[in-house]
Amino acid sequence: MSPIRFAAILVACFFLSPQLSSAAGGGNMGGPAPAQGSRRGPDLTETYREGVELLATGDCKKAEKKFRIVLKAVSSNPEANLMRGAALQCQGKHKAATRYLKKAKRHDKKLYAAYQRLGVSYLEMGKRDEAEDELDDLAELLEACGQKCSKGLSQSHSQLEAALGGETEQDVDARSDSKDDQHGLLFDPNSQPQSTYLVAVQHIHAERFTKAIEELRQLTVEIGPHPDVLTYLGYAHKRLGRFESARGYYEQALAIDGSHRGAHEYLGEMWVDLGRLDEANAHLAALDQACPFGCAEYEELKRAMESSVAAPR
Repeated sequence: MSPIRFAAILVACFFLSPQLSSAAGGGNMGGPAPAQGSRRGPDLTETYREGVELLATGDCKKAEKKFRIVLKAVSSNPEANLMRGAALQCQGKHKAATRYLKKAKRHDKKLYAAYQRLGVSYLEMGKRDEAEDELDDLAELLEACGQKCSKGLSQSHSQLEAALGGETEQDVDARSDSKDDQHGLLFDPNSQPQSTYLVAVQHIHAERFTKAIEELRQLTVEIGPHPDVLTYLGYAHKRLGRFESARGYYEQALAIDGSHRGAHEYLGEMWVDLGRLDEANAHLAALDQACPFGCAEYEELKRAMESSVAAPR
């Protein structure tokens, strides 16, 4: 399936869905795209949203339970790991928080809030050297990006630097013009998820995949793991040749919705590109089951496999 066709399907789903009309105010991302297959299990986007709202109101114990549910389905999701770490921090459980903040950092090295929060927990545990290591990591990232650093990276570095200097989070907030929420989770609670999505789609169409990834990552922080958005993240990473990252996003999408047609097709096509036709065939079989009356995703993957076999060696 072409990215343009995939985008058209998702736009239709997003803007025709009554649930998305309330997304910016806390609703979920709506049902699955028509060509993608039905979602399985709990609505993780809704569960994530509930966790964010509970965290914002200070009900950290209940918030942590919500993020635990999300991570049970997608344990490698960096945003949910960050949020669970934040929920544990606000309960004063810093040792437990470090486990999830380390996972968030490991699974997404550009989730800069994870570095900052991990440093704060180390400070609270009396491990200043480890906290300074996190600051050093952020400083190296700042140096590497030069004039193109994201606002989130600069803020995370400043916040951890201030904490190491003895300032409290309230002190930092008091002198900051940031619109980020009180928990430093790198998004504006008044933002419009559908707008962020459409900007990402425009970047995909123009083959500006790095910019698309930035927008889609922001969207996952705001709404949590959504299989359509994760599939698009996989597609953008794959187009940049980042096959392991692409695989991770596709597999997260399939962990949420095992019959997600877009994820099966795109992951199958990636295996075709890598010459791993056995893996591609497994996704073709999954699409065959998901599409009892046939579907474009099955046909596209089948065509890619046949072309690969027919191509001269």
